[in-house]
Amino acid sequence: MTRLAATSLACLVALVAPAFADWRFDPGLGGSGYAVGEGSNDIGMVLDCGNGGLPAVSIEGHDPGADTEIFVISVTGHPEELWSASCDRASCLLDLESMERARRFLGQVRSGSEAQIGLYRRGSLSVMSLRGSGRAMAASVDRACPL
Repeated sequence: MTRLAATSLACLVALVAPAFADWRFDPGLGGSGYAVGEGSNDIGMVLDCGNGGLPAVSIEGHDPGADTEIFVISVTGHPEELWSASCDRASCLLDLESMERARRFLGQVRSGSEAQIGLYRRGSLSVMSLRGSGRAMAASVDRACPL
């Protein structure tokens, strides 16, 4: 009887645990899908494989009123970094600059607990939990554009 109760509890936890994750996999309309994280102030981060199988990271929900923006992003346990971005209204695509920098940043997102997103010399924009980012990335980025 105890074994049945333990098995039932394990199944319940397995079903409910993904609901507590702050990141999710969005299959999109074909392709590899997206890893999506929601932060404070209606700001989100989207990770996917861009053209040519290279990783792409965008900050969603911030309209700088210009076609470029500079973000300051810090992941718990790592120093903050400046990221230039090309923006189209409220969607800003980060310039990952190199595969090495992309690997490092995606590794930080996967293993970190929180990301703080700010605007260069203009303060904080959003705080985002990274809980569940590894699972969401495994379903999208890792499959389509392995680093």
